[in-house]
Amino acid sequence: MPINLSKIKIPQSPGCYIMKDRSGDILYIGKAKNLSKRVKSYWQKTHADWKTDELLGSVVDIEFIVTRNEVEALLLEARLIRQHKPRFNLMLKENQPYTYIKITDEEFPRLVSVRTIGSDGKYFGPFVSGKGKKYLMLTTARLFGLRTDRFISRSGRELYKLLSEIKERDLEKISATEYQYNVRLAEMFLRGSKEQLLVELERKMKKASAEQNFELARLYRDHIRSIKNFSEKQLILLPKNYDQDVINCVVVSDKALVQVFNINKGIVTSRNHFELQVAGQGLAEILSGFVEQYYLTRPVPRELILPVEPTDKSLLVRYMESFKGSKVEILVPKTGDKKKLLDLVRQNILVRLNAGPLAELQARLQLPRLPEEIDGFDISNTSGKEAVGSCVHFSGGKPNKNLYRKFKIKTVSGPNDYAMMEEVMSRRYAHKGWVMPDLILVDGGKGQLGIALKVLAKLGLDLPVISLAKKREEIFIPGYREPIVLERRSDGLKLLQNIRDEAHRFAIGYHKLLRGKRS
Repeated sequence: MPINLSKIKIPQSPGCYIMKDRSGDILYIGKAKNLSKRVKSYWQKTHADWKTDELLGSVVDIEFIVTRNEVEALLLEARLIRQHKPRFNLMLKENQPYTYIKITDEEFPRLVSVRTIGSDGKYFGPFVSGKGKKYLMLTTARLFGLRTDRFISRSGRELYKLLSEIKERDLEKISATEYQYNVRLAEMFLRGSKEQLLVELERKMKKASAEQNFELARLYRDHIRSIKNFSEKQLILLPKNYDQDVINCVVVSDKALVQVFNINKGIVTSRNHFELQVAGQGLAEILSGFVEQYYLTRPVPRELILPVEPTDKSLLVRYMESFKGSKVEILVPKTGDKKKLLDLVRQNILVRLNAGPLAELQARLQLPRLPEEIDGFDISNTSGKEAVGSCVHFSGGKPNKNLYRKFKIKTVSGPNDYAMMEEVMSRRYAHKGWVMPDLILVDGGKGQLGIALKVLAKLGLDLPVISLAKKREEIFIPGYREPIVLERRSDGLKLLQNIRDEAHRFAIGYHKLLRGKRS
């Protein structure tokens, strides 16, 4: 039997609500600034997410825990979710244990991989990605001639090749003092003190050259180049004295693909990918929920970079600071190097998605989701006579002729393509039951784009729209002064051209049919 809210006294305070089924099992745990408003809202609106409808149909009891403020509610929610793991809460599947790189306390210290921090040696990390840790570890060993943990050498052919350059017998050619100097350089590298390290190596290179020890000078020169190349490989140009996480998200249908880049003092130390069920949620809401769950079991960085501002940003900052014990910043950059980092993470998601031209269009046109469903519009008439409009539909980059629509112009007399386009689009999107696109393409320039935006605003629709001008194949996007021009060989451009040409073919075919009937 469905729950009867009128019989439940719901506090109007901050706190957590716990939804249970008839067996007493916990289905969902949530938090709220005002418990009464939040809980009642579930039954006062429709939900795009079928999982929410299923949840509400199963709830027979709700318990409440009142807290003094929102931050306490958020922390309590996190602890309860971690403890009970309710099936309707967002749970991140990936939960890898952390590992560290350790430099041992020995006459000739070794680089070893460990899972816990002890009282001996020096530790660097943590690392979520084992591959990233091994790459950094082997690069450090190769550059500075340090010994490594013997177990690492079983990882593959590339590892054997690298480790063969650093065999035990080579230690006979180097004194403990020289070796300890190399250890200090390696520590600089692992701490991310790249500039200090390069200054020291350049000093040693010049000294060796002045003493005509050209072989040693060449070795230092190669080290300097390798360190610079390593930094470039990371694609990070932001040397910092603190840690950063960069999170971006691509929404495809009812899934959100999220990637996190963990940056340790300017070096990417790991990357994690997640797939979430998020039907009906906006990007800000998705990221807010993801961040809450992600940092339950992971180190909190000093700086978090996101593509959009999350819901309740100030609350989320206090939540993260309660875990870290120090200041945390959430940034949403629009330009500069940090925006490039976001674009890099987004590009990695799209590469993983492997969606070809659709992924390219999403990245280049800055679309909120993958354009799996695209509408294309065109107008055809002869001096205003037999005026018609067409709407073609592409699904997954392919024509979906079941969703093609043709329109005979009814309200416009005379040659007025703008007014005709306005009528056609208004009639098309007045049908709420028809499939709504992820992208609208109109044939023309800024004028046609303006008409499309006018129609969508009038209908209260928030749909991405662009126009494609034929002469130079320029793409006009709302909010951009200058058009985007894709390369002629671009798969994304070829798809847009195909949609435009198909809309033109479909419109002119209908126009010729009407003209033939009149003749």
